[in-house]
Amino acid sequence: MSLNDNLYFLLTPLLIGTTYFSAFENGKTTCKRFTTNYFLYLLTSLSIYFSALKAYDKNIVKVDKKYTFPLVILEIILIFSFMFVKDQTLRHIIFVFILLIMSYLQKVFLEKIDKNQIEDILKKMMIIIIVCFLIALKFPQYMNNSFLTFLVAGLLFVLLFGFIDHIFLDKKYKSMISSIAVFFFAGFIMYDTNRVIEVGKTCKKGTNPDYLDLVLDMVINIEGLFRHLALSDITD
Repeated sequence: MSLNDNLYFLLTPLLIGTTYFSAFENGKTTCKRFTTNYFLYLLTSLSIYFSALKAYDKNIVKVDKKYTFPLVILEIILIFSFMFVKDQTLRHIIFVFILLIMSYLQKVFLEKIDKNQIEDILKKMMIIIIVCFLIALKFPQYMNNSFLTFLVAGLLFVLLFGFIDHIFLDKKYKSMISSIAVFFFAGFIMYDTNRVIEVGKTCKKGTNPDYLDLVLDMVINIEGLFRHLALSDITD
């Protein structure tokens, strides 16, 4: 393993330690430095995610497509469990397992994409994310419950149409469906960015904010955005 790879894996525990000392006081999350803590959590989560990808890429952990379906089911179960579990230690453990499974499934997905194409997709994704952040900051009045309802209903329709296209229409509309899904995931990034800002404003001393809920939503948004940007370009 190269020096760069070793530095890559050392970054994750460093971020975990920094996040803990910044976001926790007396073993509980704190509202102090809320925005900073949120981004530390997000960076730590992405570092775990990409470290796992690197481990799969280096065959430290073997990746086999036959595990895709059971892992998708397990991921769904873990996400639903995460929503109902209250114990913070257990929530963090479940959260890490969700990240590791997401990374495994992403590795399987990336095997069908050219490396040069991945770089182009990442550039597009970063531009979209920056624009989404700016829109959320500039027009917070539109990031309301009606906007969320529109996003959820629209994404469910797109996923249903995608399922029908995959089963009955031989993926004829795959590129178009993925392009529309990109629009909705961008909308979720805008909405969740505004949600972080609003939670930060209302977070008061003595309360224990749940950074994990906010971060998991954003990680899912980012992965969904990347995946559908890729699918909109892939031709079978």
